Parts: sequence; C-alpha cells; structure tokens
Amino acid sequence: MDLSIIIVSYNVRDLLRDCLKSIYTQTKDISFEVFVVDNASSDGSSDMVEKEFSKINLIRNKNNLGFAKANNIAFKLSNSKYILLLNPDTIILDNAIQKMVAFMNEHFKAGGVTPKILGPEGNIQYFQLSKDAFSYSYFFYLFCSFFQILFSKYVKKKKSRIHLYNSYKKINEVGFIAGTCFMLSTKAINRNEDILDERFFMFAEDRDLSLRIRKKGYNLYLLPDISIIHYWGRSCSENSSFCRDVVFCENRYIFLKKNFSIFKALLYRLVIAIGYLKFLLWSNIKVALFIPLGSKDRLYHRKRNEKAKALFFWGMGLSH
Repeated sequence: MDLSIIIVSYNVRDLLRDCLKSIYTQTKDISFEVFVVDNASSDGSSDMVEKEFSKINLIRNKNNLGFAKANNIAFKLSNSKYILLLNPDTIILDNAIQKMVAFMNEHFKAGGVTPKILGPEGNIQYFQLSKDAFSYSYFFYLFCSFFQILFSKYVKKKKSRIHLYNSYKKINEVGFIAGTCFMLSTKAINRNEDILDERFFMFAEDRDLSLRIRKKGYNLYLLPDISIIHYWGRSCSENSSFCRDVVFCENRYIFLKKNFSIFKALLYRLVIAIGYLKFLLWSNIKVALFIPLGSKDRLYHRKRNEKAKALFFWGMGLSH
C-alpha cells in the first residue's frame, strides 16, 4: 500500500463529503486507503460516510477524543509507506496527493511534504517558517502573539499569517508543516509509537511532529506547484471559539515546555497575560469614553472582553 489517508472529523458532514469526493476524483495511479475517524459528531457524518463511501475505513468514537488521539487510532490500523493527515474541510486539486507521493519516492531524505494551501478565494493561507527561521521561531512567536493581541483589528488572520515568508516560486525546505495537509514517511517515525503526542488535544501537535521528524535527520518540504483548498475554521464550531483560543494557547505552552524549557513556556504565558491585560484596559477605556450606551458596539466589545479575560487568567495560571 502506497498511502494511508487519515481524516479526523467532527460535525462537518457536508465538507467531509466534498473532501472525500475530491480524494477519489483527483487521486489516480497509486494504491491508497482512507480512514475517517469521527469524534462523536451529532450531524450524521458517520452515517453519511457509511452510506456513500463504503470502501472507507470508518471509526466511530463515542466521545470527542481530540485530533491527536483520533489520528493515532487510525495510524495503528494503517499499513502503508506514507501517511497523509488531512483536514475534512479541504478539497484536493490537480492530482495533488499522487504528486506528493511521487516527490516522496524521489527524495530519500524527505520526511514530510505539504502542498500550497489556499483559501476558497485563492489566497495563500499559510506562510511556512523556513528551515533556518524555525530555530529562532520561539522569540518570533512571542513578538507575533503580543502584536496580534494589541493590534488584532489590523491583522487579518483569516487571510494571512504572521510568519516568515518563503518564496513560492520553488520547492522550499521548511521548519514545520501544518496538520491541514501533512504527508509523512513512516521511515521518519517509530511505528511502535503514536504518530502524534496525545498531550495535545488539538493545535501544536503538527509543530511537535515536524520537530520530531527533523530531529531524526529528515527534511520537510513545501511543494508550491501543488495546491489544495482549505475552508479555514469550518471544522471548528463558532460557538466553541471562546474555548478554542484558550486550548490553542495551552497547547502551544505544552509544546514550548516539552521542546524548549519551562522558563520559555512560562515566559509565553506571561506575554499572553500582559498582552491581554493591556488589551482589556484600552478596550474598557474606549467603551466608557467613546461608545454610547445601548449601542450594538458595546455588545461586540463585551464579547471580545470576555474572551480576553479568559486568556488573561490563563496566562496568569488562574481559572476563570
């Protein structure tokens, strides 16, 4: 078997259907199997897969086990040369999967590859960190985190990422690959271990996996001539965004503590706390002085401040 495709799904039935259709339409001339791990969806996702895609290996979890643990379940059942971690809110274009497999076959030192990831409007969603920049990325993340907190109004996070840019005119060796579409070689990981660290419920596990692969002497590549579409954020409920931001920060903290040091991890928490404290102070002054009572803007700012409070308390190591 050339490839095992693992898709972890949670309440994205229609997007998942489109993703699976694109896989079978756009993937030719390689042997592959597909695992869909459903994390206790309530929208009929599992039934749809069972009815419309009988060849797929469907795993129904009774609870939402998170991204890392769900992927590990399928990984232990797979038996192939390469593994593709793929989000359910993606669309495969132009035989992208086969082209990634061909690249892996031709480059022995390739531990992982990713295509150019586009939003539905055609914009580039991820600017990957270069290989050299990854070594210095910790301090860069601190700067970016602080900048985004204070100037979030001016940072269009859905259309660009504050990362060091790589040229998309040639194949680039990168420091990490996003879990949106991450093809890796089984030679770069230990088959007897989990593919992802289950301490990460979601977020940061792809960064951790990338670092583990590179520590084993393998390279990660971005293939700019290959593209997929990613409907950013559709696989996460809008109602869960409040909690999602705290989970994101917590998992980045775990990543820093595991791979760098407890000091750097605590410094990251402090940056988050200080950043959101300043955000709250300015936001409350703005509301008190410039936004009339009864204005719809007050409700908007109140919701933003509640999220900011949660992240401030998280940064201080306190519950909220």
